Amino acid sequence: MGASSRNNLIKPKYSAPITASSSSNTSGASTGSREAIELRDGDPARYGGKGVATAAGVLMAINPGLGLATLLSFAVILAFSRYVSLASIVAAAFAPFYQALIWGVEPALLAIAAMSLLLIWRHEGNIKKLLAGKENKLGQKAGLQGPLQNADKPHAQQAGKRHGQQKKGQH
Repeated sequence: MGASSRNNLIKPKYSAPITASSSSNTSGASTGSREAIELRDGDPARYGGKGVATAAGVLMAINPGLGLATLLSFAVILAFSRYVSLASIVAAAFAPFYQALIWGVEPALLAIAAMSLLLIWRHEGNIKKLLAGKENKLGQKAGLQGPLQNADKPHAQQAGKRHGQQKKGQH
């Protein structure tokens, strides 16, 4: 095979234009901290989830039973609270305990504990929002807090009209 035919094999068929928000890396390799933003619509508010998904995959690879127990914890917390971040944090905190209490202390426990601590640390902003009551719930539109979070639903609009018709001083 000559040099010219080898060069034809590695040329990309399509190369996206390079802009301020896109990567100059057309190989498909990781582009670092902006990767999640590039793969979505450019909104940094939608950045999360890759670390939790990766941790879940690692747990499933280390011990499928541990992965399923942790996933079940995530699902239960999410079902009751509707806070994805809270469910992620609780599941991460439980994983090392599940490993130690159910499957025993093994060399993997140190890696699981380190991964859990890293995941919890990366949720620092979410923890602050949870404590301040400003974290969005699953299905809630971003930025809406309190009684207006369901304002797009007819029953919430009707309730708001009834509430607004009361005279001042009445509750």
